[in-house]
Amino acid sequence: MVAAREKCQHYLPHKRRRCKFDVVPGKNVLRDIFEDEVERHKLICPAYCMLAAQRAAPYFKEDVSAGPPLCASDDPYAGVQALPTSAPLAARRVELARQLGPAGLRALVSRISALARTLPPPATHVLNQEEAVRPPAVAGSVPPYSAKHAAQQASIVGNLGRVRLLEAAPCDAFVELGAGRGYLGAALSRHCPDLKTLVLVDCRGFKLKADRELRHLDLHRLRCDLKDFHVRGCDPLARQPDRRWVGFAKHLCGAATDFALRAGVEQDRAGCRGLGIATCCHHRCGWQSFTGKAWFLRHGFLPFEFELVSWMTGWALCGHETAQGSQEEAEDGSGGADCGPSALPESSPPTALDDSSAWDPHRLLPRTERIAIGLDCKALIDAARLDYLKAAGMTAELVAYVAPDVSGENKLPSGQGER
Repeated sequence: MVAAREKCQHYLPHKRRRCKFDVVPGKNVLRDIFEDEVERHKLICPAYCMLAAQRAAPYFKEDVSAGPPLCASDDPYAGVQALPTSAPLAARRVELARQLGPAGLRALVSRISALARTLPPPATHVLNQEEAVRPPAVAGSVPPYSAKHAAQQASIVGNLGRVRLLEAAPCDAFVELGAGRGYLGAALSRHCPDLKTLVLVDCRGFKLKADRELRHLDLHRLRCDLKDFHVRGCDPLARQPDRRWVGFAKHLCGAATDFALRAGVEQDRAGCRGLGIATCCHHRCGWQSFTGKAWFLRHGFLPFEFELVSWMTGWALCGHETAQGSQEEAEDGSGGADCGPSALPESSPPTALDDSSAWDPHRLLPRTERIAIGLDCKALIDAARLDYLKAAGMTAELVAYVAPDVSGENKLPSGQGER
């Protein structure tokens, strides 16, 4: 009988499990090490060597776009005593809502809805759909998911051209932020044959499938977190200090959108010709990194209220698979109450836990109202980011670049600098 091989017991925090590799006989390489062995271990540790190489790159500048640190009075979670700071963000936000109480959360929802009604609806510009990859004659050979991605990529590129960010393509460097596999950059190269220089930036490594389509370009693929990305440090811009650049992205997640906007506005306002960032995952925004603080404060929102606005954006896409009249719908409907402003007290910063800590904030409103409030919250965050671009002197606009049935995350804020 062959004995089972021992498995490595090293814990992987990002996967929330232990390593499953077999332990090589006679070796124990994945383990905790003694303090006096750390320096020697650094010489052979692949993860440390990769991290050191990233930090030594000329385009790395720690927290250059992360936003200013918060003082104690601006900490949205200063009043949350029930959970440690190491608790997941979603859990801390739920605790904020519980400490605010049902009446306070309804008051916040009412203010959000009232402000959202004053915002102009985004224009719809669905462009270049004839250039999107179409399914071939053989049905089923291209997944619908891929066709949807192609439609989004084509429309984003079309909207960049519509606001005249592609006019200087032979001279400018184009920087895809949060590039992933680089398919949006590939779509740009197909639409814009004058494109010469493309920089792909992402914090993770990917299979470089799209790179094969881009071999004719001056292509640079960089691995860096966007909060640490010093745009003028990348080679095409470092070699030509007066060269201008255009930043673009598809579904840049949460705070990464703010990192990208800050790169174009605060890092290199004169060199940035413009930005076109298709947003995603508003629930992953945070007060420290958020670029639209001034807009929220001007409209009377406190930092902890912004965290709840960000949390409630997740409601915009909740429950779409639940049929009307189902058991879940009935349960959700039990929390629906009059949200009229006349009967609502003003919300105040949460303090100690009270009797309201037992109620579930998710059940405050029925499903249809939660979806509407989630959309309102997303609209507020988009409006605040537009205000940030306009305050920097850019010509800014927000458009819906595809239909909602193609993607629920279908908004594209863009800003254009001086020609």
